[in-house]
Amino acid sequence: MTRLISLKNAIKKQLTKVGLSLAHDKGILDASMSINEIAPLIFKELDYDDDGSLTYAELRSGLTNFGVYLTKKEFRSMMEFVDPDFDKKVDIDEWVQFLACTDEQLASNEWLLHKQSQQMQKRFSSELTRKMMELSKVETDAPLQSVQEFLEYLFNSMDEDEDGTLSDAEVREGITAFGLQVSSEDLDMLSLYMKDRGIDGELTLSMFMDLVHASEMEIPPPSNTIPPSGEQSPKKDGAAQREIDVTDAMPSGSNGDVADNPVFESDGGSGAGGQGQSDT
Repeated sequence: MTRLISLKNAIKKQLTKVGLSLAHDKGILDASMSINEIAPLIFKELDYDDDGSLTYAELRSGLTNFGVYLTKKEFRSMMEFVDPDFDKKVDIDEWVQFLACTDEQLASNEWLLHKQSQQMQKRFSSELTRKMMELSKVETDAPLQSVQEFLEYLFNSMDEDEDGTLSDAEVREGITAFGLQVSSEDLDMLSLYMKDRGIDGELTLSMFMDLVHASEMEIPPPSNTIPPSGEQSPKKDGAAQREIDVTDAMPSGSNGDVADNPVFESDGGSGAGGQGQSDT
């Protein structure tokens, strides 16, 4: 953990210098900008395709361009905290939280629980999107009109005692009744979330909306939708055209030291910590 803290601080120090320079170029002359203000600027510079998230390829190549040279082992260690489920995507909140967290927070179990809770929310939101897609394929007299409508319907259906809040038992029973695929680990994490964020352990409708990131959800288009003739999916430019999945490239049981695997080109053996040592 000590090495990870040192790594984070080394990255933070270098990116602070780069971020202040970027801010100056954009006409922001405040030399006292905090890392919470600088991190979003860096994120936008790294986000080549401007889709609001960073692939592993975008992140690592971008950091190198900004003078942050990470060995494969260092990159893996960082991603275990920034993106613990290795879903290949890092959003701006995850990026800012990692750079802005204190050494004490990073070393504590509280940080890990926070990250696990965030990942549970993402998976739960994805599962609800899957359910909306499933329902959108069923022809009905009253098709879904909005995410709000779907979530309100789900909430009211789960609220068995009609008191305007959802208890832990109601949520669990509702998940089963609607055929939602949620792991037992995520159910337990959901219970902890409700105890921490709810009112006496129960969620109001607005809290439920926050839980599933309702503002980021969309009703999927019909499955038979055909793109206009000649229209192609957008592609990334330059180095961002290839997504590199670090985990796929690692042999089973690896501790993250993959110097023999050419997922990333050699970085000269000098990591962010400035040790100048190879991972071999």
